[in-house]
Amino acid sequence: MMRMMGVLVLIPASALLTASFFVLFALERVKEAGLKNFGKVVAVVLLVVSVLLYAKGIYTIATGSCPMMESKSPMCGMGMGMGKHEMMEKGMMGKGMSK
Repeated sequence: MMRMMGVLVLIPASALLTASFFVLFALERVKEAGLKNFGKVVAVVLLVVSVLLYAKGIYTIATGSCPMMESKSPMCGMGMGMGKHEMMEKGMMGKGMSK
């Protein structure tokens, strides 16, 4: 299931790369230096975010685990990630497993 989430992350990353291409393409027609600089900054930010998303997707595909789901914060992963200790306290692990 987690590996599929890694594949799905590649879709928005590809959309960001496409958007950065069109930003750079539109910059060729702009004459003002300030607007060109702003467009370059926007394109770089889009590229960096897409690279981070690709890296996250590849990590999730390779390992099969998602760090967001393993987080203990209620904001990250919606509190789904429980460590072994929390699972033992709630009785979610079998009695044959050790701490």
